[in-house]
This record gives sequence, structure tokens and C-alpha cells, in this order.
Amino acid sequence: MLRTIFADLWDDRVRTALVALGVLWGTLGLASLLAFGGEMIRATRGTMHSFGEDILRVSGAATTRPWRGLSGGRSVSLEVDDAEALASLPEVRDAVVEFSVWGQRVRAGDARHTGTLVGTGPAFEALRSRRAMPGGRFLSRRDVEEQRNVAYVGANAARTLFGDADAVGRTVEILDAPFVVVGVSPDLVQISSYNGDDRDKVYVPSTTLAALTGRRSPSFLIA
Repeated sequence: MLRTIFADLWDDRVRTALVALGVLWGTLGLASLLAFGGEMIRATRGTMHSFGEDILRVSGAATTRPWRGLSGGRSVSLEVDDAEALASLPEVRDAVVEFSVWGQRVRAGDARHTGTLVGTGPAFEALRSRRAMPGGRFLSRRDVEEQRNVAYVGANAARTLFGDADAVGRTVEILDAPFVVVGVSPDLVQISSYNGDDRDKVYVPSTTLAALTGRRSPSFLIA
């Protein structure tokens, strides 16, 4: 019986080999897809966690409809003190001020970097999962309260300004004022835009940025 089966397979050996090759190729392809899919899921979860979980960005805008005698199209701006009101809402974990200045130049000696300048506070660290490389930190409450000239810089910004040297403790010039670098972000992969690549951003206390630019109407990040 077995001799007959093997004889038939040998007589049609080309087709047998092609069928075996097709099965092998399909198995390898399926295994590769499963491996790629699993790694893709893990990588996506990691980058989403780095981006921040369950966050909402709120900004001032304009009304779209008349209301109680008031015309539509009225400008509605937010105030810095609104952060406490937002944080007190049910099921809101926290809220933090966020000013953004796009295309801001930062200088360290002869090195130049252009990116988004963000003015914010310590709650931003947890809401956006901002971590600092060993030896550094994010912005603190005292930085905001005392309106300090300190900065937490993204990985790309630090690399452009200082190369491979440690940026913590070094001085950069922002808005024609000196700032001391207190922390540098890890070189995290970003798969979605949040006013630009986080690695190109420079973060300073919201009070400092407001004093230097005169900005009074921020956005808020809530979670």
C-alpha cells in the first residue's frame, strides 16, 4: 500500500514538490504575519502610552449660534485660572495649562534648533507620560510658582543643540532670555502629531512663557 502511494508520488513528483512548497510558503507567511502583527500591537500600545492615555485638549474658539440675544461668532477664550475649574469636574483626573509657540528658535552657543515652545506645568508630566533621562527631571510646581527660567527639551532638540554631550545643567537662549536645561526626554517613537514631533519641542513653565510673550489665553490638557 505504502509502496503504491510513494510510487504515485514519485511519478508525479513535480506536482508533489510544488504542493509541498506551497504549504511551506503559506505556513511561513502566516507565521511571519502573526509575528509582525503581535509586534505591531505591542509597539502601537507602547507609543500610545508614551503619547498619553484618555487625554483631551481644550482650546478657546468662537460660538456658532446666537444665544439669548447674543450674536453668533463671538470669541470665547479660556483663562489660566480655568484649570482649577476643569480639574474639579467629575471624572476628570487633572488639568494643566498649555501655551504653544510654533517655529520658535532655541540657541546654545553657535547651535540652533527650531521647534515648538510649550509653556505648561508639572501635571503635564503624568498626562502626557513625559519622562526624563537619568540625571534630569520635568518641570516642577516651584518652577511655575517662582516663574523660573528652566527648560525640559526633547531628544532631537538636545541632540541638535549639544550633540552627544549631557544637556542637563547647560544654558540655552529662548526668547532672548537664558534658560537652564533641567531635563531631556527619551528618544521615543511618535506615530501621531501633537503640534509637531515631541522630540523637537522645548518645555518651559507656563508662567515664564506668559511673562515673556504676554499670552493670556491658553489651551488645556485634561484627562
